[in-house]
Amino acid sequence: MGEAWLLLTRGRIRSPTFTVDSGVTVFMNRLRAAIAHGRSRASQLLPLTRASGRARATAVGLLVLVATALLTTAADLHSPIRLALTIAAVLTAPGWSITAYLLPLPPSMEWTLSVAFSLVGSIAIATVMLLTGWWFPGPVMVGYLFLTGVAVAVQLLRPLRRSAHDKVETSGPNMVALS
Repeated sequence: MGEAWLLLTRGRIRSPTFTVDSGVTVFMNRLRAAIAHGRSRASQLLPLTRASGRARATAVGLLVLVATALLTTAADLHSPIRLALTIAAVLTAPGWSITAYLLPLPPSMEWTLSVAFSLVGSIAIATVMLLTGWWFPGPVMVGYLFLTGVAVAVQLLRPLRRSAHDKVETSGPNMVALS
């Protein structure tokens, strides 16, 4: 079947078969190296730079999505558009505002983590509402979307972010330089 090529940010991994484990391994090794060497060494491993274009575009898109979902929810608009906007906003934006602190990641991992974090937040809020007997999903959704919008705006306005285009100075098995 031939060899598969995967473009991981700007570095290439060449292997007969590629699994998600390779991307996870690279990410975990970067994280371990940053923790092991402390904050000063972490800044050398992944230098701080301006937010990447993709991250900034994602933040703007999610902010528009959240604002639109917030307006349709606050106006109590009953239509399939409100349902689609709200589901899209609640499944992606809260988790992405957390995942943005972990960038750079391969896009598949970035969005998988974003949806996972979003689901955890939504389930936690629904559980608290259910257990306390305070079941008012409309006002809670407005508050949740507002806080999500603030969190995404913080990511958009954050002046420094780790960039996928910076060189990672590590060594060992499963380490990939992103230059």
